[in-house]
Amino acid sequence: MDLYVSDRKIYALDDRLSPDAAKEKGEELKTKAFGMLSGLLMGAKKEDIDVTYVERRWEPFWHIACKTHLEYSRLREYAHKVDDEVKTVVVDEKTYEAHGGKLILHGTENCVEDIRKELFIDASTGEPGVFHKYSEAPKRELKETEELMGGDDIVVPAKVKASYLTRNMLGQMLKPVSADEITAEEINIEKLHLYFRPLYVFEYLWKTKGKTATIEFDAVALSYKSGGKPLKQKMKELISEPELFDIGADAVGIIIPGGSLAMKVAKRVMTKR
Repeated sequence: MDLYVSDRKIYALDDRLSPDAAKEKGEELKTKAFGMLSGLLMGAKKEDIDVTYVERRWEPFWHIACKTHLEYSRLREYAHKVDDEVKTVVVDEKTYEAHGGKLILHGTENCVEDIRKELFIDASTGEPGVFHKYSEAPKRELKETEELMGGDDIVVPAKVKASYLTRNMLGQMLKPVSADEITAEEINIEKLHLYFRPLYVFEYLWKTKGKTATIEFDAVALSYKSGGKPLKQKMKELISEPELFDIGADAVGIIIPGGSLAMKVAKRVMTKR
């Protein structure tokens, strides 16, 4: 089996807000925070609401694209119904006998299977998300996540390894086939990309009501939602980049017994033989 990893990258999506624009956005969303949460907007004035905390953080997600290629051959019998009186049939100058109204031909089927799948997964929680919308967004490549950790920014560490996601992905893609001979078997991890997207978390206090609220603002999509919690403290990297990106023999061996794709796809043939 040939296993390729074509492209491993770490990216940071471009923040579309300047520091001043982020401050203005926090002010702009003051009343929307409380309106979305409780509907208590009546009588609310911006001067009654303070922005008590602002946090920019980077949240990770995986974009993984995988392709499998399999070539194999198998012997097949082809039964054709003929009239009862037919005893022989000549095909390409070769004579075949018919028995009981059936003509049996033997042939070799040459098969090719190409399957491609991609996924977008939150690299912190392992949950699917609508991260595909960021795939064409402006970005910059990072050598390591530490490049984002300067200043007051908070970087949410990636906790989900690529090996775990790739194993599950290939488990869905690789299915047993009936084959007599396997001539090519390839797994190509076309994309193994770890992204970090910038979010702003604004925390508010409505002084006259004694209520608090938060809003998360997506600095790439320029959209917002109520709720969420500010982290308010820097977080340490839990898994190193080499560990996050490693999808070596251990991962493949879990999917394919013995580390050989042939052992799985030819299981039915070996049983038959």
